Amino acid sequence: METGRPFSMQQNNTLFSISSSSIFVHEDGFSFCNASKVHRFGFTKRLPSLDELRTWLELHGLNSKTAVDVVYCNGKAITVPMPLFEESDVDLYLKTAVTVNEEKGAFHRQESIDKVVVYPRAVALEERFQGLFSESRSMHVVSHLLPYLTDLTKGNIRRSIYVHLREGFFDLFLFQGSQLLLQNSFQQENADEFLYYLFYVTEQYYLKPEEFDLFFLGTYSRFNAYYEGAKTFHESIAFVPSALSLQEEQHPVPFFQTFMNG
Repeated sequence: METGRPFSMQQNNTLFSISSSSIFVHEDGFSFCNASKVHRFGFTKRLPSLDELRTWLELHGLNSKTAVDVVYCNGKAITVPMPLFEESDVDLYLKTAVTVNEEKGAFHRQESIDKVVVYPRAVALEERFQGLFSESRSMHVVSHLLPYLTDLTKGNIRRSIYVHLREGFFDLFLFQGSQLLLQNSFQQENADEFLYYLFYVTEQYYLKPEEFDLFFLGTYSRFNAYYEGAKTFHESIAFVPSALSLQEEQHPVPFFQTFMNG
């Protein structure tokens, strides 16, 4: 589905700079991705043991003697301007946005754009990974998207909202030109919940439809109701292109995944 003006901003096809072996954490498990394949490991109520994970890696012929990037594609993230960031307040930042249970606050400094992304990380799960791999480091998917979107907005003078839809959540980025005014993640299970939060942000920032551009990251048939709902108050909608394959249409984080595989 396409509507509104075509997307014409300069794009950087090298979206993310991470290692060749990556783990994407989802609500119901994780994906182990390398240069050739994506392997899903699902779990619900119980975390897998270290031995179970080691057996699974061996079954799929995956190398555990390597460094991995752990990318959180579940849960929320908030962005704090670096001059205002206090490391001692990480859990406090999170408590304003999420309920912290067995997770612990973590952060990632984005020096190039003077921002810090704060997110909850699953301590027990990461301990498993640290016991398996030679080295692991973690980030939230927002940490990868922010520099890309900042670069994408260069040369634009209007206000722009970028929406990154993923399973159970969406990430919203509000820019004035290339200056980030707001980033937040919202939990959503359907188009109505998504529209509620989208309307809330536009009202809080006094944004009239004609005063900003609305972009969705990628276009996927399972989110058609979200696109159609947004059109009820904003006629001009554009999509940041992604190289989608049929296998990725149902991926929990399809936009991020398609670029990783590209």
